[in-house]
Amino acid sequence: MLLTPLVVMAVSGSIWLLLPGRVLGGITPALQGIMSEAVDDNQQGELQGALTSVSAMAMIIAPMIMAYVIYAFTGPDAPVYMPGALFHLSAILTARGVMVFLHVGKIAVSADAAGKPRP
Repeated sequence: MLLTPLVVMAVSGSIWLLLPGRVLGGITPALQGIMSEAVDDNQQGELQGALTSVSAMAMIIAPMIMAYVIYAFTGPDAPVYMPGALFHLSAILTARGVMVFLHVGKIAVSADAAGKPRP
């Protein structure tokens, strides 16, 4: 579900295919809800602060990286002309983030099952 909008946007040849991809991509509040259920009530502020910090850093760094990627794949000396490279890179980074999220979730669930308190 997470990667579908990015892949749709990467291979779309029409603006009309970008719109459903963008609509499917608005799942950030759902992910924040899942994460907020994974921490105790007294840790909600720390979680929201961490999420906001990561989001702010991504907003600073992403334009620089994505500008380079679009130039590298659409410039005159590009190995392959691929304007959708931005979305392919985003899909790869999202997949990696989901793997980390699932791994950390497994650790938290196994700690709860063993009866040990979460840090």
